Amino acid sequence: GVVPESLIAASKGFRKECIGISPTHNVWAHICGSDLVRDADGTIYVLEDNLRVPSGVSYMLENR
Repeated sequence: GVVPESLIAASKGFRKECIGISPTHNVWAHICGSDLVRDADGTIYVLEDNLRVPSGVSYMLENR
């Protein structure tokens, strides 16, 4: 689905100062972890997302 722009703009994590920036090599997220669930009808939902630090990444970095 599509997240409405008004919902994003109302988020406490939304940063207006980032509008118009262009990250290096156009990479917006290097790592993203999303937990998906499927209900009894077969609809898939995002239970949570871990864009900042997905579970397990810190273990990998610690053990390098």
